[in-house]
Amino acid sequence: SIRSGKKPTMKEILMEWAKRRTAGYPNVNVVNWRSSWADGLAFCALIHSHPRGEKLIGNFSSLDPAQPQKNLTLAFDAADKLGVTRILDAEDFPHETGCPVEPLSLLTCVGEIYKCIP
Repeated sequence: SIRSGKKPTMKEILMEWAKRRTAGYPNVNVVNWRSSWADGLAFCALIHSHPRGEKLIGNFSSLDPAQPQKNLTLAFDAADKLGVTRILDAEDFPHETGCPVEPLSLLTCVGEIYKCIP
């Protein structure tokens, strides 16, 4: 969370924004720059929270956390339609070993979404 009395870093600002935007979405708990994003649901929730997001993502509660490649592909394809610069692809998340995507890549990706979602 953002430290009191100090100017927040962009990393902290984006984390707090992502937590707020995804609050209340089932199976989404944004707490870090690694595992919170691995199943694709946090990305889908961010996109779904956009005014056009429901049309692009569909019924959020029908998404399955056990299908990360499908969720990530859906999120990144939907983000493209909102004008978000693509930083990552579903293939960047090899799920046999967890979520080895570098936190800086995730941060950059979320930053691009942040630019396009009011």
